[in-house]
Amino acid sequence: MWDAFRAQFQAGVPFVNTIGITVTDINLGTAEATLAVKPELSNHLGTLHAGAMFTLAETASGAAMMGALGTKAFELRAVAATSDISYKKLAKGLITAVAKTSIPASEINETLESDGKIRFAVNVELMNEEKEIVALVNVDWHISPMRK
Repeated sequence: MWDAFRAQFQAGVPFVNTIGITVTDINLGTAEATLAVKPELSNHLGTLHAGAMFTLAETASGAAMMGALGTKAFELRAVAATSDISYKKLAKGLITAVAKTSIPASEINETLESDGKIRFAVNVELMNEEKEIVALVNVDWHISPMRK
């Protein structure tokens, strides 16, 4: 199930494919995505541009959010409401984003069922190939019914 879900998520966000992000894993409230540093995504220092780093993190956070919701995610309206990023190191090589919802998927779904909407954070660590943290990101997702 998760491989098909991952493929559907990846296909549904064209910008992700444009810059070369690969969602490598989606599970129940967790996800991973990768992006390799290449010249067209680099900054003046030859490392991954801050905007590309943020896009990688936001993508992984969205995948984790959708993993928490399961197939009903495609029937809901999900909006990244706020976010913050803290850059720790220059990003070189292959960068991996590891995302996890701040509350369990069961709680997310229970609140959504009872209240019809929910807002929660997804925490993301961006790491280089040596598993050093290059950035920390938090994205608050607001989930509500699809607008007509």
